[in-house]
Amino acid sequence: MVYRFENYEIDTATFKLMANGISIAVEPQVFDLIVFLIENRERLISRQELFDSLWHDKEVSDTSLSNHIKSARKVLGDNGHTQQIIKTVHGRGYQFIAKVNVSEKLTEKSSQLAQSQNKFYKIIIFVLLASLVLTYLFVSPPSSMTQLDATKPNYLIAVLPFVNTKPDKDTDYLGFSMADRIIGDLNYLKGITVRPSSSVRQYINDQSYTLHQAGESLNVDYLLTGNYLSVANKVRLNAELVNVHNGELIWRSNQIEVDYKNAFELQDIVAQQIMDGLKIELSQADIDRIERDIPENALAYEYYLRSIAHPFSTEGHHLAIALLKKSIALDSLYAPAYVQLGNRIRRLEKFGLMNSGESQNTIEYYQKAISINPQLTSALSNLAFFYTETNRVDEAIKIMKTLLEINPDHAETHFTLGYIYRYMGISDEAIKEMETAISIDSFNIRFRTVVNTYYGLNESRKGLEIIKKYEKGPFTTFWHGRLNFQLKRFTLAKKHFENAIREEPGGLREHVSRAHIAFIDGDTEAGLIAVHQVEQTNIADAEAVYYAASFYGLLGDKIRCIQTLAKAVDGGYFNYQFIENNNFFDSVRAETSYKTIIAKAKQKSSNFRQKYLNRIK
Repeated sequence: MVYRFENYEIDTATFKLMANGISIAVEPQVFDLIVFLIENRERLISRQELFDSLWHDKEVSDTSLSNHIKSARKVLGDNGHTQQIIKTVHGRGYQFIAKVNVSEKLTEKSSQLAQSQNKFYKIIIFVLLASLVLTYLFVSPPSSMTQLDATKPNYLIAVLPFVNTKPDKDTDYLGFSMADRIIGDLNYLKGITVRPSSSVRQYINDQSYTLHQAGESLNVDYLLTGNYLSVANKVRLNAELVNVHNGELIWRSNQIEVDYKNAFELQDIVAQQIMDGLKIELSQADIDRIERDIPENALAYEYYLRSIAHPFSTEGHHLAIALLKKSIALDSLYAPAYVQLGNRIRRLEKFGLMNSGESQNTIEYYQKAISINPQLTSALSNLAFFYTETNRVDEAIKIMKTLLEINPDHAETHFTLGYIYRYMGISDEAIKEMETAISIDSFNIRFRTVVNTYYGLNESRKGLEIIKKYEKGPFTTFWHGRLNFQLKRFTLAKKHFENAIREEPGGLREHVSRAHIAFIDGDTEAGLIAVHQVEQTNIADAEAVYYAASFYGLLGDKIRCIQTLAKAVDGGYFNYQFIENNNFFDSVRAETSYKTIIAKAKQKSSNFRQKYLNRIK
């Protein structure tokens, strides 16, 4: 549905709010609040009805609701004084009073659903085309094709966003989204390392590069590129696989033009054309593996694709979450949507950036994805991280064994194992596994957290070198501050911390930055307030609790330092080497309670090493 009022337009299908034709950012809960008020504009809405309708059974304070009303007014150019759009009736509630024009758009009964389904079917063609071709070129290339380099034990490949031959704002996003889907399919193949979606995002709508430049930048051996054009009831596809070192064409499709009637007929048509062209035979099990994550609902898949196109920023996470919830409501059996939703929420929760009343149990999303597809590596890896952070290491190891069975050479497998080792206090193996992962896939944005490991080992210069590889943003700015602080470059560290606060206000990283700044300025009281706010973010990650303990030590609060450190070790963080290397704990090293905690961490680490290390290897 599209609502128009004043100079604003709200599209409930695409979750867009526009002012004078320009899209403006709005948090999902604020968006839902505005839509609810519009839909019920003929009457006054009480505060209790807003609580019941928008937050259901979640605990939300009156202050939080008032802040949401304030935010809604702000994005609509209204305020509490003029009340030209949202009116307050004191003691009774709120009413949307601006004149609204309504039109239908993208409803399941409208003709636009058919267009959405058409795009859905075209996407299926694309995914099957690229996935089937790449699977059999790398696993069992036919003799009639140009051969791949058989001497390489592991092929490095990047799938670039496909180019829309006829650019259209409604379909351009599909180029990246389809590349992301193909990348996900290739993760099942052993002997192949495929660059993650975050690495190729920079090539969206960019055709200024040469294949050699892209290949060199991404450090790969092969590139898959392609274009697409939709015309009436047909889709035309072209794709090719190129050796970036010598420019040799490994495979090129003839132009495929397909009519369609339904998604499953399309899959059969395209699969058969590929098999005929490459002279290969597929078992039904092979096809089932490729198709395992094909969604059932056209509109749900479109919501999913739009969600993954949003960047990994606070605003991007909130917008993606809203889309993913819509997607799951329409298609409850599409596993990747649950992984994306869990991952987006977890990233906000971990850094205290969820809105009040929005906290959720992310573990359920990962578990649901695995129940649908037990071999979905992204779900398994994320769940292993979550278990590691929350003192469920036995369950993390069980998942780790599954990942090793699926693909022992995959970069994600190595990094996940390194992550577990870091928490368990096996630092030498942790850095080995993480560096192996980065050597395989140096552009994976998840791997930038190796900087925590370098920091724990007091190898700050290595940490500074590694974060140069990644896009600038709150994470890299924050870690520039911490690493320079460790090197006692306090003036430079303070500058980075101040920038980090501006880039990502309100979360855990702001509080940690303020604690460091307070120490530099000699303001112990302000520093302790900041550390207390770190704890108030309700952090469940044992490593984050360990860092909070270290900040108390830095600022001289021995009692809280010891209490919080004990909480970290009891919560599953056993890295006694990092604790002993950290000079923030110098003020408590002579304390008996500190020595007891270190002894416990060492024993737990030793127990893990004896129980699991040789078995995993």
